[in-house]
Amino acid sequence: MGYVEMNVARVKDGGVKRFAFEYEQILSGAGNGDWILIPDDIFDISVTVAPTTCTAKVQLTTDKISEVKTGTPTAIDWDAGLVGSNSEDVFYPVTAIRLVQAGIGSSKLKVRVQ
Repeated sequence: MGYVEMNVARVKDGGVKRFAFEYEQILSGAGNGDWILIPDDIFDISVTVAPTTCTAKVQLTTDKISEVKTGTPTAIDWDAGLVGSNSEDVFYPVTAIRLVQAGIGSSKLKVRVQ
């Protein structure tokens, strides 16, 4: 189990701090994707899961980033559970998220911060 750090572009728009980030993770077999670390100043994360001939889910954690980096975070399943078709949700303050795939096939996780 690894992790990926988000590289978030931070811009000021009329004095308002805005963020821009999009990341895709693709799995092509059963298992867990890498944790995607979320910077602590990001509060609104949009995720889309697109499974193909399989089921997949998103897991999140609110544990410390140090626990994610050492491979010991507590994983919490998203409310939708395993899904077999395109699904999306919005997460609020979390430390990291990852894609989990059940079975043969492929699935894609798209993470957006705006």
